[in-house]
Amino acid sequence: AGAASAERKGERVAKKASLPTLYAELGKAKLSGLVTFTAAAGFVVASPLGGPLNLAGLACCSAGTMLAAMGASAYNQASEVTNDRRMKRTARRPVVTGALSVPHAFAAATASSLAGVGLLYATVNPLTAGLGAANVVLYAAVYTPLKQVSFWNTWVGAVVGAIPPMMGYAAATGGLSVGAWVMGGILFSWQMPHFLTLAYMHRGDYLAGGYHMLPKEPGSAALRRATVACLRHVAYLQGLCMAAASPLVGIVTPWFLLEATLLNAVFGYCAVRFHREGAQGGQGSA
Repeated sequence: AGAASAERKGERVAKKASLPTLYAELGKAKLSGLVTFTAAAGFVVASPLGGPLNLAGLACCSAGTMLAAMGASAYNQASEVTNDRRMKRTARRPVVTGALSVPHAFAAATASSLAGVGLLYATVNPLTAGLGAANVVLYAAVYTPLKQVSFWNTWVGAVVGAIPPMMGYAAATGGLSVGAWVMGGILFSWQMPHFLTLAYMHRGDYLAGGYHMLPKEPGSAALRRATVACLRHVAYLQGLCMAAASPLVGIVTPWFLLEATLLNAVFGYCAVRFHREGAQGGQGSA
């Protein structure tokens, strides 16, 4: 009875929110903003060093990416109402509380996705628009249902996160040279330790929601596999940063490599600690 009362109270509070606020929550505006930042970073990195920055192109790329990212997130929430209702960290989402209906959420997701991809096609180029459309489909139609089937959803989700900087690169250059793939690889390997430790920290909540995540209880073989994956991707990350600064790729300066190496050293220390404490039976320090 207490839980039902709390849920009804949550619904009343949610329904008082304005429609723009609900749309921002539905599209995970903060997370989508970070996704957009990576696309903008890809655009800036791909632009000629010392030359004028195409601010109009950057703005159009960023706006289209933001709309597409919010559309993909909205599809995700509209599809996972039952699962989200079981999890503490997602129980207050607008579709769960009834502030937005499922059809309304799907309609908003479609409108945002079409607007984002359409804007990219009309103002940037077809390649960037195609990447944006593919990412919406990958997130909504592959990653979202895969979460309830296999822990490989984490790897698919990291691919989704790796594409936006490549979109920015394509927006600035009209193509996908080796630099674009290196940037995508950096984002992919940066995300893996983040996602795996997050899945470990919230393993009980994910289990309650019916999601299949790799990290299990301390000392388990599954957790060891996850911590080894974290170590592996930190190593990949350093190698990709070195590649980015190499003469073959040359998309960043040696100063970037120095800074990245220092940050990756800290990242690596955390990954080693997570592996030792978590995989060997401790609670870990993810």
